[in-house]
Amino acid sequence: MLKFIGALFYGAYRCLKVITVLVFGLFALGILIATINSSMQTKDAFFIADGTALEIPIQGFVVEEAQSIDPLALAGFGADLATETVLVQVTQALKSAKDDERIKGVVLRLDRMFDASPAALAEIGMNLAAVKAAGKTVYAYGDFYTQPQYYLASFADQVWLNPAGIVSLTGYGIYPLYFKEALDKYGVTVNTFRVGEYKSFIEPYTRSDMSDQARQANKSFLGDLWRSYTATVAQNRGEDAALTQYIQKPLEGLKAVEGNSAQWALKSGLVDALITRQDLTSRLGSIFGKSGNDYKKIDYRTYLINAGPKSAAGSDAVAVLFASGQILDGEQPAGQVGGDTLAKRIRQASLNKSVKALVLRIDSPGGSAFASEIIRQELIAAKTRGQKIVASFGGAAASGGYWIATPADKIMAHPSTITGSIGVFAVIPSFEKTLKDFGVASDGVATTELAGAISATRGVSDLGKDLLQVQVNQSYQQFLNLVANARDMSVADVDQVAQGRVWSGAQALERGLVDAFGTLDDAIALAAELAELEDYREIYVTDPPSPFEQFLQQLEPYLSVRQIVAAYPAQLTPRLDRMITQAKQSLDALSRGGIYARCIECLALTPAAQY
Repeated sequence: MLKFIGALFYGAYRCLKVITVLVFGLFALGILIATINSSMQTKDAFFIADGTALEIPIQGFVVEEAQSIDPLALAGFGADLATETVLVQVTQALKSAKDDERIKGVVLRLDRMFDASPAALAEIGMNLAAVKAAGKTVYAYGDFYTQPQYYLASFADQVWLNPAGIVSLTGYGIYPLYFKEALDKYGVTVNTFRVGEYKSFIEPYTRSDMSDQARQANKSFLGDLWRSYTATVAQNRGEDAALTQYIQKPLEGLKAVEGNSAQWALKSGLVDALITRQDLTSRLGSIFGKSGNDYKKIDYRTYLINAGPKSAAGSDAVAVLFASGQILDGEQPAGQVGGDTLAKRIRQASLNKSVKALVLRIDSPGGSAFASEIIRQELIAAKTRGQKIVASFGGAAASGGYWIATPADKIMAHPSTITGSIGVFAVIPSFEKTLKDFGVASDGVATTELAGAISATRGVSDLGKDLLQVQVNQSYQQFLNLVANARDMSVADVDQVAQGRVWSGAQALERGLVDAFGTLDDAIALAAELAELEDYREIYVTDPPSPFEQFLQQLEPYLSVRQIVAAYPAQLTPRLDRMITQAKQSLDALSRGGIYARCIECLALTPAAQY
């Protein structure tokens, strides 16, 4: 007994020692970084020499709003640390660099970029094109180029690839995991209720393959996105025929160069040169000049802090709010859309007398129908206070993501936005068969039939099924009415483009679901125009970072902490963690139960870390 107590105290002592070292180590490092940052903030110390390169290392997932940082992840205690690049930070840095005479060109480092939605890629691409139009040269380098990476690289004047690398252009595909046989095997009864011929979110629980309706709809909008991708890349590179050959006849192309993937990309005109990492620094040094052992450059995050766009001095303001991630009930951290969290932000912004217009930036596959309605109600309240509202669609604004856009005076999207999915479903799992297999039964009495109508241990009675289907029908009818009133369409016309079907942004514009194409900047300008503002400020309404997060934000450009702890993606091999994430996301609604307005197709084309 005494040995056990002694071991217990010794273990506690070791744990306390580790925590003490960690805390004081971070504290000391914080003082060091604060000192460095303080010195860089002085006017004399921060200096950008003429001819400097703006280096943009896009790392991890490109997101609208950064997730909260878990200190345990940084300390290596098993929690996940998402590697992210915030879209607006990249676009704002490019916007400033375009007119900055000190910046000679842009260097894109793309080999540690994991994923981005087609719409996010397009927004960065537009800003890269603007930089080139201003007379600056853009260079792209990657150890390899996956499909999203190469889209951005195609905007560069020079695309360089590691001699051991590859350009992988595979097209878009949707391959959900289907769990019906597994659920049947374990005796799980999945009670599903839906409205919408194309509302396919429940299919993984009820089928072992994709339905004909889902196959038809997915093929349509994926084809639209792929045509847009290939047309943009071909225009950027001027290699339409070679690109088509590269994509459609990969085996022949590889055989022609004896299996050398990098030579295949070079011969096809997808890249301009094959350069090792060592030669890259030397070549960029000859272009921009040398700075010690490196070339003359400034990281875009450091540049943004010190030389980024300054807000106008006008007293009126346009407030920008983010709905990024799955929509859930209650309060939620950044990376998810909490119904209560976003409603509170909307209320705070609309009660600010200087705010004359709101821009709701949406990048969400939807989620809880109730949370979506809470957000919509708060937007309606803002409109009654006189604020103009513009919805700006990012990578996805589907199902519940479209629901919360209905109060907007105008909706702007990108042709590659994933939207629509106007439909509703409910999922109620029950385990009566599972329990029976283990010899467990449930029995009892109740004062009404309703008391036992929906039970995880006994299943869902006919009365319960009828009640749930009526509720789902009502939610769908409410959705149709909201869209009809917002878009000045008849309910019947909305129903024709609804039914849970997913559309690309280009298809949505043709069908009246959005008003125009545009970026977030375009949406802000439109909101100001609707509010008749000339001089105005932009206010980004988010939760302020914690002191720990502020510390990491200062640290990141210098030491790339997130890059160090992030997993390096394989070139072509499917990643097991992505498959696990997809399975978790697919089963999420099943584990929670309830009524949802959510899009399963969005999971295939949006960063997994976000949803």
